[in-house]
Amino acid sequence: MIISHALEYVYIGIPRTASKSMNRWLMDHYQGEWHDYHHSWRVPEEAAAYTIFTIVRNPYERMVSGWFMLPWSDPNPPPVEPTEHFAELMRQNIPMKDGTAVTAGHNVPEAGMNQANFCRRAGVNLVLHFEELPACLTKLPFVDPDNIPPLPHKEERGTRPSGNFFSVFTGPEDEALFWEYAGEDFEAFGYQRYDTGGPKR
Repeated sequence: MIISHALEYVYIGIPRTASKSMNRWLMDHYQGEWHDYHHSWRVPEEAAAYTIFTIVRNPYERMVSGWFMLPWSDPNPPPVEPTEHFAELMRQNIPMKDGTAVTAGHNVPEAGMNQANFCRRAGVNLVLHFEELPACLTKLPFVDPDNIPPLPHKEERGTRPSGNFFSVFTGPEDEALFWEYAGEDFEAFGYQRYDTGGPKR
């Protein structure tokens, strides 16, 4: 989480939504300060009236990105799970979508929440879309639309193949289980089921 008391904003970094790039951009250009952990969502009381914003991403694309990502924090990450294991993982993730079930030992144990619940639980009052970066940054009240610093891009470690969700996860249950986990995200943020593109508004 990034907070600026001077500019009165809080940035909530949802996993797989350019959060590391946003952290750097806010700290370098907009008086942002690191607070708690990278994907923390519990906004401190003294910042509850600030602009609380985040970036969301097409849920299908976010899942593909997460599946093939290799964490920077682990110098010897385990191999990526074969996509045949996707349905099994989704069955484990569905109970975590609202943050009531947690991952033991994780510094943000509710990191398995879907995007809608990250926003709901953090009190997000401004949502930007990954597909509209960097133009959507002009919606931030502290950004001068005529003078936007470049958003840094941090290359990820990963093995993502070409294609989209539907060419990667092809099991008979894959999309239905994913919809059970992320269906709220589509409705909340303007994305369409079976469409891997940007929001429809």
